[in-house]
Amino acid sequence: MSNRILSFVLLVGLPLGACSEDLDRERLRLADFDQRVGTIASLETVDGMTAEAGIPGTRRESGRPGDGGDDSIERIVGSLTEGRAHSIDLMETRRATLVNNLGLQSTLIVPEIASQELRAEEAKFEATFNASITAQRMVSPISTPIVGLQNSTTETVSVAPSVNVPLRTGGSIDLDWTVSSQDSSYENETQAFSASRPGLRLEQPLLRGGGIAYNEASIVIAEANLGEQRSQAQVAVINELVQSETAYWNLYRSWKVLQVNLGLYATARDLLENQRRQTELMNSSVANVYNFEVALAVSAETVLQSELEFRRAVRTLKVVIQNPDLELEAGLTLMPTTEPRLVGYEFDAERLVQFAMRNRAELLELEYERVRSSIEVLMRDNETLPQLDLLASWNLNGFTDASSAYRRATEDFGDEPDGWMVGVNLSVPLGNDVAIANLQAALLARMRAIADLRQRRITVTAEVLDAIDALETGWDRILTSQYQVQAAERFYDAYKLLFQRGEIPSSNLTQALQARSSAQLQKVQAEVEYQIRFADLAQAVGCLMGHAGVNWASNLELERFDRPPAYSPMKGITPNSERLDESGPTLESLMKETPASSTDGGSVGEELETSVPDEASSDPRPKPDSD
Repeated sequence: MSNRILSFVLLVGLPLGACSEDLDRERLRLADFDQRVGTIASLETVDGMTAEAGIPGTRRESGRPGDGGDDSIERIVGSLTEGRAHSIDLMETRRATLVNNLGLQSTLIVPEIASQELRAEEAKFEATFNASITAQRMVSPISTPIVGLQNSTTETVSVAPSVNVPLRTGGSIDLDWTVSSQDSSYENETQAFSASRPGLRLEQPLLRGGGIAYNEASIVIAEANLGEQRSQAQVAVINELVQSETAYWNLYRSWKVLQVNLGLYATARDLLENQRRQTELMNSSVANVYNFEVALAVSAETVLQSELEFRRAVRTLKVVIQNPDLELEAGLTLMPTTEPRLVGYEFDAERLVQFAMRNRAELLELEYERVRSSIEVLMRDNETLPQLDLLASWNLNGFTDASSAYRRATEDFGDEPDGWMVGVNLSVPLGNDVAIANLQAALLARMRAIADLRQRRITVTAEVLDAIDALETGWDRILTSQYQVQAAERFYDAYKLLFQRGEIPSSNLTQALQARSSAQLQKVQAEVEYQIRFADLAQAVGCLMGHAGVNWASNLELERFDRPPAYSPMKGITPNSERLDESGPTLESLMKETPASSTDGGSVGEELETSVPDEASSDPRPKPDSD
């Protein structure tokens, strides 16, 4: 008997010991992490940078305008490259963000967790099967004056299967059938009997904790929590997609700004070369050369800054969309292909606000919170009642005087009297301050939820109206920037002609050139901000841009987290991958390959021009078109 017990214990203990391997592995990982914490290394010890060159000499003799550092500027700007070009449009940006963004995928897991919590709460009324099997030997000493000290041995075997059924009223029913046998031996005398006792036991709260409403309230709270998490996930989806659209339009803006600044640089270079020729022919002053050299250096600085901003915009969009085929390093650049849609609109503020009141996920989240707080009040109110529980049990009895004779004991049902019990338990707290305080706290929480909901409705209304105002102003800015570009072009052409005639100094011409560049940049800024403001309006209303909705609940892919990461931030990074003069097409060649906007906006300007009403119109904003 003892050997069988030992074998059983070892068989049960072996799996428990095997589980420690996973724990040891995680401990080793913690030890590795601990070694990296506590000491901060210096940048010089990383061995990630090497000094290459210093600042070259800039001194030159006065009066020799062609012998300066502009050749180094030409070399720097001329060698700028953005690596391999990859075209991307706004639709691809949205799709890639929804499919690949890990932050969005992480957010979509939260409603799944809440869904499983709801499932667990709904399963609290599931029946439970229990079984207890025990075998016991008890040896007791017995001393008598005649025999002296003797041993009394009692062996008992008991089997007790049962089913527990929770009730939606708060109580429970236990159905059990206990069969047992006992052998007692003393002085070579043995006594044995077997028993079979099927029974039924009921526990039911009558006041506190009783009733279907109280016991199913936790399920409704779990449903409200799931609704809150789904609302938060919808907010995250909208925010992430709006962020991706904003990142796309920032990429478009930085690309257009880079085009404008490269055009400014090319114009300044042409003016400088022309002025040097005029100086060599004694037709101009060397001071004009120096002025255009300053303009060339300033334009080169703007090119470098805008090229840096373009790189950052490319990387920002890559981080948002997280396409596994687009590495973060600068060897692969993104070229925006979707142009701004320049159409003015009239807005029905009342209808947009009403739609936002029904569909803003933030408002739905607060509605769920208000429902949850109302259910909390219902539960806390029930808990102020006294505890009064009904207890009842009944069982059949079957006995026999033979060991392990369970069938004979069962056949004895009806010959033995039934067992039963009926009673109540009462518990009344003196003062009941805990329950009353919890009820008051729940009432205050519900009031707070109502206040938060009303406050949020006010802010949502303001956000929609602000977005409408921004769009209306943005359209007016587009119209004025269009006129500003045309005026700046005329201004520059006139000053260029006056300078060629010798009627104005070169400083006036460079000012006109800068005014033209500023007008072009202002036009790009106005067009891009108009697109971003549309995304802001969609976000304020509670929807997205585009002609189709987004079913975000079907985009969660849990299996991807069991596989190695598809998007590695180190992919494609080499020791020289961030050099400005790395192999690849130069910026100037990219500009020639990419159709740049003309001064009046090119094809985009033509769309804009068709949208501008005639001067006799009293309303500068056209009606929405059929698109």
